[in-house]
Amino acid sequence: MLKKFVFAGFSTLLVLCVVAMPVTARAVPVHVAANGEWVDSGFDVEVGETYSFKTNGKVRTIYPPSLLTGPEGQIYICSNDNEDGPDGEALTCALDGAPFGALIGKIGDEGESFLIGDDISFEAEVDGRLYLAINDYEGTYFDNYCGFTVIFK
Repeated sequence: MLKKFVFAGFSTLLVLCVVAMPVTARAVPVHVAANGEWVDSGFDVEVGETYSFKTNGKVRTIYPPSLLTGPEGQIYICSNDNEDGPDGEALTCALDGAPFGALIGKIGDEGESFLIGDDISFEAEVDGRLYLAINDYEGTYFDNYCGFTVIFK
């Protein structure tokens, strides 16, 4: 009888310990290379939900001046009002009006780009797959260096 009671008590304690253990979210890193364009984060986001993350690393965009910066980007702003392309044609920014080298995102293949910068969270405005990139002129990523690691919590 005592053995049954001790075993029952131990198994109850074991169940309580397992149930009472805190659940920790697994951090998921996503590498955003400076010389690549949009990177699939592997995350589907839902409208109204807030997503938290931490960003590490530095990037260097060659144009304008070659500056090494964090996810907040450079002091220079990427603008579609330019004539910097070959033969004087305008180049298109991944996110017009945001700093060169800044961490940016978009939701869905055709989604609108938005600035993430050095924020630690964002609220999804639509449902879909999250893509990440470094802000630069489209088609000119080949001359950038380094990258960011974005760790979702």
